[in-house]
Amino acid sequence: MRFNNHLQKGKIMNRFVTRFFLVFLVAILSLHFSCPKDQENDQENEDEYSGPNFPTSLSDPIPFDVLGQGKLVFERIGPLSNNYSGVYVIDVITHQSWGIGSGVFNGPAVSPNGQKIAFCRSAGYEAGTVYDVFIMDILGNGIQNVSNLVDQDRCPTWTPDSSQIVFWVESFPEQPVYRQSPVPNPVDRQKIKIFISWIIRGPFSVSQNLKLAFVAQKIEDEFRIHTMDIDGTDLIAITTEETRSTEDHSEYHSPSWSPDGKKIAYILITKDPSTREPKSMEVMLMGGDGGNLISLIKFNFNDLGLEVWSGENDISLCWSPDGTKIAFNKKDGHLESHIYIINQDGSDLTQVTFAEGVTDRSLSWSR
Repeated sequence: MRFNNHLQKGKIMNRFVTRFFLVFLVAILSLHFSCPKDQENDQENEDEYSGPNFPTSLSDPIPFDVLGQGKLVFERIGPLSNNYSGVYVIDVITHQSWGIGSGVFNGPAVSPNGQKIAFCRSAGYEAGTVYDVFIMDILGNGIQNVSNLVDQDRCPTWTPDSSQIVFWVESFPEQPVYRQSPVPNPVDRQKIKIFISWIIRGPFSVSQNLKLAFVAQKIEDEFRIHTMDIDGTDLIAITTEETRSTEDHSEYHSPSWSPDGKKIAYILITKDPSTREPKSMEVMLMGGDGGNLISLIKFNFNDLGLEVWSGENDISLCWSPDGTKIAFNKKDGHLESHIYIINQDGSDLTQVTFAEGVTDRSLSWSR
């Protein structure tokens, strides 16, 4: 459906104001659940983020043998007492898991080499930065602020060689995209693209040949999956009205390049056109140009709804490092979702996390 520009601009501004209000609430919560940050120090002690009830490892019966290899990193929120909120690491090789701090760690992404985790959190309100990108090692040590840009830095992700991060800044009407080394005060920071009067949803995915995949909407169009070279050129919408249902309202989430850079997997949420309530969720697979689209697996939501916590990447998908499996989070109840995996052909659905009353989201998988 097309909207006139005036109405669409109003919707974008309303969404921006709503998101800013949600971020403000999350920032207040982060100050409650974590200790104040010393802006003069690049490194912080991970003990600042450890609450009295925070578990050091997962109690979930993780099916390590099915996962195969690498480290699976994700954000866990809840239950409502907030005892388990933080970043968790599942080390498939050693059959171990550990938690990193309590409080707000938004959108964690593990580096492909499995050594570091990038994430966003509140940086206070100095110079209007609000949310910044931070880096820590895989155990949660050596936390460093690597961006201090005005407005809200969002959804860091990594280049395949782990040498740089890519993230975008939520502002209005411009939303710039940056790439840089994962260090404080980087000398190689580049503004690779400025999106004017667009809405970006979730993280970028970077392929082996340095092509980005992401979900975004320009003001006169619908949300679509786009690809773009890492220098900001060759921007293409690879999904069209033919790739979604014409009778129902559908949403694209978390497009992710396969390790060989040839395919993109993503999540498609289909909603009832009259109530806009979620009807189903599908894991989809297509070529890098949007062709050869297939549905790998589909789930009906029935009456579960789709209430989620504020933040980015709440509906999330990633590939195993060898490209044989796809991990994603699936809603299992009110403010509750767990991690599942399937083979790249959609077979052998296996549940990975099981804790009650939690939301597991923002998945990434390293070597």
